[in-house]
Amino acid sequence: MNKFTFQLAIGITVLFLFGITPNALACSCLDPGPPCQAYWNSPVVFAGTALSVSRVEVDWNGDKVPQRLFRFRIEDAFRGVSGSEVEVLTGAGGGDCGYDFQRGTKYLIYGNKVRDKSWVGTSICTRTRPLSEAAEDLSFVRSISKLPAGATIYGTAKQYNVNLETGAWDLAGPVAGAVVIASSGDRRLEQVTGDEGSYRFSNLGPGKYLVRVTLPTKLSPADDQNVEIHDRGCAEINYRVVIDGRIEGRLLDAGGQSAGIKTVDLLPLTNDGKTFRPLWAITETDGSFKFKKLPPGRYLLAINLNDAPGEDLPYKKTFYPFSQDQSKAEIFSLGEGQQLTGIDFRLPPPLTARTIGGTVVWPDGRPKLETGQRQKRRTAFDC
Repeated sequence: MNKFTFQLAIGITVLFLFGITPNALACSCLDPGPPCQAYWNSPVVFAGTALSVSRVEVDWNGDKVPQRLFRFRIEDAFRGVSGSEVEVLTGAGGGDCGYDFQRGTKYLIYGNKVRDKSWVGTSICTRTRPLSEAAEDLSFVRSISKLPAGATIYGTAKQYNVNLETGAWDLAGPVAGAVVIASSGDRRLEQVTGDEGSYRFSNLGPGKYLVRVTLPTKLSPADDQNVEIHDRGCAEINYRVVIDGRIEGRLLDAGGQSAGIKTVDLLPLTNDGKTFRPLWAITETDGSFKFKKLPPGRYLLAINLNDAPGEDLPYKKTFYPFSQDQSKAEIFSLGEGQQLTGIDFRLPPPLTARTIGGTVVWPDGRPKLETGQRQKRRTAFDC
């Protein structure tokens, strides 16, 4: 896939990570949404003070995973808890989404009930936060009974452009003219985003809705979203989209047959011929490759830009259509949202692999490694 593939960030789901596999390296969250969404998606909501903490191990798919268990004094029970105290389970830290509660501090907790336990589970993926930073949340929670009936689905559509020099995505501005459709059963509602890129469906009945958007041409497509809304609640769906320029083709071997599971490089060029960091794609088994969501610009196709042949890619650096000299490569000029397809990139004959063997010795000639480990071999390629 494209190294800079841009994922649509839709803030409609709350992730509760109450356990983490030992091999997990980092926490990844979806936006829990505003209070009117997070409250109804959280079986437990309360305000409380962190009193103490202990270490526990939780069984997670057969593994014992370290977690922290905080004891809280309940100050205000809004949803799903009762009594004067409750224990809150969260990760141990180090990238497992655990919330770092501080003893003596008051928090607004959004959480889930932990199965087979009296505990409440929460993480940094929820709207859990210090009570001093929860004014918006408290305002909603304390006014629910006074709110008029009906629910809301709303959001924005905004365009982002990739910065080929840094790899970052920069906000380009709102997307006007996107058609957003929300349907539930036989009911179908339609909105068109305005100059600010925003849309809103108000006074909706509670239930499950399918929300889909049709974007102006040249922009990347967006996935349909299924949401459930509650009376006096909401769902926020924000679309972050990019220009959907594409360069697609097939990688062929020297005999013209499909060359599957290889890496193809795409080298962006500045107007004065300098290069940005390369992009890459892995071919399918039929040799096809796709670079998607590309901004307008000038590009070169290549194989093995690092010029480091290996067993999986036994070829010298080669530019499309068939040259090791970059100055002779064909430049693809991609317009805004343009799709260049049907490109056949034929590989040169593969390099010949040879094995080089030897023995590691001390200065006096004695073998450095024990018998059976003396030989050192390396595969090299004739260039």
